Formats: sequence, structure tokens, C-alpha cells
Amino acid sequence: MVLMDRLGRPHDYLRLSLTERCNLACAYCHPVGGEQIVPEELTWDEILFAARVLVERAGVRKIRLTGGEPLVRRDLSGGLSRLGALRRELGFELALTTNGVHLSSWLPALERAGIRSLNVSVDSLNAQRFKAITRVDALPGVLEAVRQAEEAGLKVRLNMVVLRDMNLDEVDGAAAWALESGRHLRFIEYMPFGSNGWRSGRLVPYGELLARLQANHRLEALAADPHAVSMDYASPGKPGRIGFIASMTRSFCGGCNRLRITGRGRFRPCLFSKPGEEVDLRPSLAARDADAFLAAIQGSLDLKSPGHESPQDLATRMTRPMQAIGG
Repeated sequence: MVLMDRLGRPHDYLRLSLTERCNLACAYCHPVGGEQIVPEELTWDEILFAARVLVERAGVRKIRLTGGEPLVRRDLSGGLSRLGALRRELGFELALTTNGVHLSSWLPALERAGIRSLNVSVDSLNAQRFKAITRVDALPGVLEAVRQAEEAGLKVRLNMVVLRDMNLDEVDGAAAWALESGRHLRFIEYMPFGSNGWRSGRLVPYGELLARLQANHRLEALAADPHAVSMDYASPGKPGRIGFIASMTRSFCGGCNRLRITGRGRFRPCLFSKPGEEVDLRPSLAARDADAFLAAIQGSLDLKSPGHESPQDLATRMTRPMQAIGG
């Protein structure tokens, strides 16, 4: 079967949250004093069952591990080994999104599991500002882990969330660094989630960022996959590329092929799903009932909206922090 929503969009890419725990407290994500996360993680038996069913019976071709921060899950080592064995058996692509703080020590295990693609959050290239944003003094270690991953042949994309009052002044330098060094850096629009203090004045639209960078760089748009969320650009004669993930000001919902399972075992057809669109998968996972599991997901997809609301409307509705959803 093919998992398809009511608009005929096929879904073959799973974003699977391993945990709601995170070792950072980023100012734009989950400020200190916000809601405290109570982890209720899926077991690895449940995770492996879900992955097998979705790949074997629903044609899922790619699974990206997310969080929270997936590398802080306490039983990660054994689970990665089992997931790697399943990947070798079924042949799906396995990727990971991380903040990079523990990446260096986990690289060998990630490679053994067959993870060849990483998204790494780097919201500032200035060590003091990185610490102010994340509340952890970790930038040198993150950049060293990125270098090690690149040296090992992994595909690495760096993500920078841009806020007008936080790091907008770094965009020009960060873009030049990426283009000259051969890295792929994506600028992400600030999105509203529970307790993250979203205000429209802090949002920097991608059009403004693009115009700013075009003033100093010759940028050429690259062809995009129909399911891509990033608009990527290259600069002639330079090995790197930059991208823009414009979740708030340019809809890419028409090409959405993503399934999301949270760390608590709930399925969301959209990052910004409405409460009635979310479904609890734990009963079907606990029973190892593949038919009920797929039916629950399909039922949720049948409710999936064509796209999400305006940023202002989302700011009044979204009550859960990003780390509780899984990105």
C-alpha cells in the first residue's frame, strides 16, 4: 500500500523522534522556565516494529531520526545496532538530525548503522553567541564533529535559525564561510511553538535574507526535488551552497511527503498538525498490530490539511515545544 493523504500526496519519508530529551535550551525553541518535558519514550521493540511495517508494507524509503536530541537517548547504542541491521535487511535510507554536541563520540556507531546523512544545528559561528543562544558552551566541539563527519564521507547540512534580534548580523559572514569552505548551510525562518516567545517582529523572511546575500554574492538557484523544503543556491566558482527553509513565508506544503512519529508514540501528519489530526499509535504498537497501526496513520492522513495557517494564527494555537514534536 501507499500512504496517501486526501489530496493525493504520497508519504514515503518518516521523521522518527527517539526522545523528547534535549541537552540544550535554545532561546528560540524552549526557553528556560517553559514547560518541562516528561519523556515517555517508545521502546526499541516498538520503534523497530514501526520501521519494519512502514518500509515493508507502506513503501517508506527514508527514515530520519530526530528528537529532542536523539544522541542523548540512554539506550541508543543497542537500538542503533538493531536499526542498522534492519536497514541492511530492507534497504531504506537512514539519516539523523542532531545539535552536534555529542556527535563526535557517536560517529563510529552512526556509521556502523549506515547513517550517511546528517543535519546539524549551528545557530551561530561565534562561540559566545552560540552559548547565549543554546545556554551551552559547545561550538568548538560541534564544528570539530562536523569536520570529522565530513572527513568520514558523510553528507552534512548545517541549519541556522535566523531571528532579527538574535543572529541576523551573522548571516553574511556565515554564508561566505559556507560558500568558501564547501559546506551546505540552510537558513531557517523562525517558527512559532509553545513557550518559544514567537513574535512577528523577530521573523526574518527568506526574501529579505536572499536580497541581503545577493548584494554581496552572485547566487544561482539550483534545481530542487519536488519534495524539498529548502530552496538552494550556489555561487559560481565556490564549492559551497546555501539554502532557505521558508516555513512561514513560502509554502512548500504541496510537495509534503513526511510522516512524523513523536517520542511519545503519536502520529502527526504535519509539523503544525491540529489536535484532531494527531493519533496515538501506542495501542497498535504495543499489540504489534500492523493493520491497526497503518489504519491509524491513514486515518490521520485522511484529515491532513492542504497547508498550515499563518504564523500569527499558529502562534496562538501551538502550545507544545518543538522538541515534543520532533521536527
